Amino acid sequence: NMIVQVRNTNNVAVPKITIALSSPEDKRELVFYQVGAGRSISIPIEKKPNELPPAVNAKVRISMAANEYIDITDKLNVNIEKGETEALLTVHNGAEQACATLNITVKFVNGADIVYAQMQELQAPIEPGESTVLTFSLPEELKEEGITFDRVEYAFNQAVAQKSE
Repeated sequence: NMIVQVRNTNNVAVPKITIALSSPEDKRELVFYQVGAGRSISIPIEKKPNELPPAVNAKVRISMAANEYIDITDKLNVNIEKGETEALLTVHNGAEQACATLNITVKFVNGADIVYAQMQELQAPIEPGESTVLTFSLPEELKEEGITFDRVEYAFNQAVAQKSE
């Protein structure tokens, strides 16, 4: 696949970033809250094996208006279990608030090459002190081709909690 990356190069957190992606096959809008200074959002774009990636247009809008979220990325811990064709990520919430929205991109890497990337968003809250397990898998086509990976990398695109009153 291909990865669209949006980076906050400001010295302050951006309260809301909206990314509108369009390609000949797909149109979608993604919203991310509390993107910290220097942080990136990585969005994988699917493509079929042995084909060029689709032409993708990305439009980015930012809003500096306050919202009801706080960033808790630094309060999450991740344990990775790598299998032959999948990775299990156990995400533990060490914050005092429930993680309201979690968005994470996982890259399957072989040597220096990213062989596949996948993004997941979890809307169900992860309560304080609790964990959840996310499964990321290579697609069937890549499994059939014998594609392998030697490590798994991840990046939080967003991990936010509701502000306490």
